[in-house]
Amino acid sequence: VSHDLRTPLAILKGYVETLQIKKDSLSEAEKEEYLNITHNNIDKLSNLINQLFEYSKLESEQITPVKEPFSITELSYDLIEKFKVLAEQKQIELKLDTSKENCIVFADVSMVERALQNLIENALKYTDLGGKVTLSIKKLNKNIEINIADTGKGIPASEQPYIFDRYKQVDKSQKKRGAGLGLAIVKKIMELHDTTITVLSQPKKGSTFTFKLPAQ
Repeated sequence: VSHDLRTPLAILKGYVETLQIKKDSLSEAEKEEYLNITHNNIDKLSNLINQLFEYSKLESEQITPVKEPFSITELSYDLIEKFKVLAEQKQIELKLDTSKENCIVFADVSMVERALQNLIENALKYTDLGGKVTLSIKKLNKNIEINIADTGKGIPASEQPYIFDRYKQVDKSQKKRGAGLGLAIVKKIMELHDTTITVLSQPKKGSTFTFKLPAQ
């Protein structure tokens, strides 16, 4: 985490100092480029700090689930619509696979939404141009099964047991994996719902994350 905090801070400091020292010699285009880089790193830093606070609250049980019946089908449609633009920018096919039946679960809607957001963001991040990400909903006997599958880079079998660990940087050669807080938050949300999340993955063939929630 200290590494992930230091990196955007160092970049911010470097570009701000450059703007101060060379403000008279930089072109307007260069100034605009430096400001955009600065802005992007502020966003990265802000996102990481927010994740740290969120995980800390979940871990210390300052946040407890407020469970109620809600439509996981409707929530999934909303999330697909929300990430549609991002998927189109990366030329990734983002789709929802579900039956016509409206599936109702008993859970905390905001927590489940957060978990699904993290999983979809991850799937889009590690799926290459022209790939596919599928959110599927399946009704079982007493549960609703939710799957988020992608055709991305995949995760080596030796690393799969550790991907939900807090602050775990699974592959140090892939800088954008970051501190792994997104999946740690998902795992904690599932634990607070007395359920688990699992992953099936093969390198170069993609990954599928699965969890179940009680059907109402």
